[in-house]
Amino acid sequence: MTVAPARSRKLHLRSPWRVAMADMEVVERDLGDFVEDDDVDLDDAGWDDADDGGDAAPDAWETTPGAPRIIKTIKLVLYRVVILTGRMPRHPDNRQQQQPSLEAIPVAKTTTNPEPSSSSSSSHPRKRPHDGGDASSAWAKGTGYGDRHSKDFDVNETIRTKKAFSDELAGELGTLCDQVELCPPASFAFIANLLTESNIVVAVTTILDVDSMLEAEMYYSALLAALRLCTILSSRDEMNLIGYLEPPSGLSIYGALAGLKQKAEDAHLLIQSTSSSQADDGNGIVENILAAAHATLDVCPVDAQRDGSTLKAETPAQATAAPTASYLLDDEAAAQYETFMEAQRFQLVDDFPQHLFKDSKEAKEAPSAPVVRRLAHELATLRRSLPVNQESCVLVRSSQMDMRFARVLIFPASGTPYSNGAFVFDVFFPNAYPMKPPRMLLRTTGGGTVRFNPNLYNCGKVCLSLLGTWEGRAAERWSAASSFLQVVVSVQALIFIPKPYFNEPGFEESQGSRQGEQASNEYNRNLYPSTIRWAMTDALANPYAEFADAVRAHFYLKRGIVKRQVAEWPSVPARIVKALVEQLDRLTEPAW
Repeated sequence: MTVAPARSRKLHLRSPWRVAMADMEVVERDLGDFVEDDDVDLDDAGWDDADDGGDAAPDAWETTPGAPRIIKTIKLVLYRVVILTGRMPRHPDNRQQQQPSLEAIPVAKTTTNPEPSSSSSSSHPRKRPHDGGDASSAWAKGTGYGDRHSKDFDVNETIRTKKAFSDELAGELGTLCDQVELCPPASFAFIANLLTESNIVVAVTTILDVDSMLEAEMYYSALLAALRLCTILSSRDEMNLIGYLEPPSGLSIYGALAGLKQKAEDAHLLIQSTSSSQADDGNGIVENILAAAHATLDVCPVDAQRDGSTLKAETPAQATAAPTASYLLDDEAAAQYETFMEAQRFQLVDDFPQHLFKDSKEAKEAPSAPVVRRLAHELATLRRSLPVNQESCVLVRSSQMDMRFARVLIFPASGTPYSNGAFVFDVFFPNAYPMKPPRMLLRTTGGGTVRFNPNLYNCGKVCLSLLGTWEGRAAERWSAASSFLQVVVSVQALIFIPKPYFNEPGFEESQGSRQGEQASNEYNRNLYPSTIRWAMTDALANPYAEFADAVRAHFYLKRGIVKRQVAEWPSVPARIVKALVEQLDRLTEPAW
């Protein structure tokens, strides 16, 4: 059977008793054998045992056209969900299907997705494969991301497309909720079988398993409909598929909803903890998630899993460059390091006594309600999304007095002239955020004496198209759909790179040439002493209070690696190395 998705006739069957026969003829014409693959046996469906079907239903279910129409409507909706999520109905014995993804939804014409993942590599993807072999496809300097093809990307059209998808899926899930609510208890097992043999569990899990509260807002209408369906299913024992594990991902609705609940709770705590009188949840997304989660999870214990595989979903590995073996911690130390840093990812602090944006005119204005709400949703995600591993970490602190003020610490990756250094940035979010980008300045400048990168000035300026400090292409600039996570990952992955020399506009043309590589090596040799002096020795001697524990733990666990690393760096004066080694030798084991 072939159904053309282009003929997407959205049906709002809010009451099966008011469906015109012409509508059903269209349904049967569109779906062909799907709705006519077998006759509906009301005995099997359980309608013969029902005493009544509610106020709106006839007394004798088995003799009315309403009952089979409900089943056909449910089948129709399940099929429409398949079309929307790009997956056909599966055979009961063929469950190993591809799980749909929100990112697989058709979007505006583009060949490049400009948003780096939260798990972006710390190594710099300098060039993309291309046909001509010329250097024009190198990353735009400044630095942006994307390549020469990304100019066609229209972020506003992408947002509209995703929201349109959300609204259409919400309509189908809403119809499904309406039909399921009309079903008598005796039919629950039959309906549950229809649901499990469709991809509805996968579709609902995909909607609930968002990466952040920002993504939850993007798909808000579909999310609300999915939460309603969860509440309905969990209240009907024989249809309670909340714990059903769907292969191959091994993620259940229960697991996805529990994760979403945690994100909402984090956002709620941030909103409540801020000192701003303007703090609120705006559209009520947090409250809606928490209400549905409590109503659903409380009646579905985690061990109430039904059928399916118990495969554990694996987290995609970060695409980092293979480090030198001698620069890796042993397994036990690596586990200790990553566990400690995961707890350090994001924290609220009372305030920043000294912040580079504290005296700015806009900082003296009271924070607006929209910016506080947006930041609460974004920062709640950082608790689990910031990249942390033994190779490179990004840590963030936010002011509890005013969430518009933040501070970032980045430990760049091995293989770079910044490896294992501690680089600190101050960040301010204007009241126009997210319509305007955040402002960001580097604090680690050796008192204004060192320019660590073509994109990091000694005055602290961070040159990045996403921040509006470099022109870049349209696809590389800030938009209301951009996020703070995107900014810090861009700095980590696109600025702290192995060969920063080529970040200088025009210099990328010489990458790969003998002259260019020699110039790049000389550039790095000039950076090594500054990294040791200011991002290591001074960072240990004068750590910022909010990062003091993280900095000391970082250098304590990696002290052996750091000593080997700086000993191998060429052209570093012995006195600079000696000063660092003395600091490392004075370190004592932190209180884990």
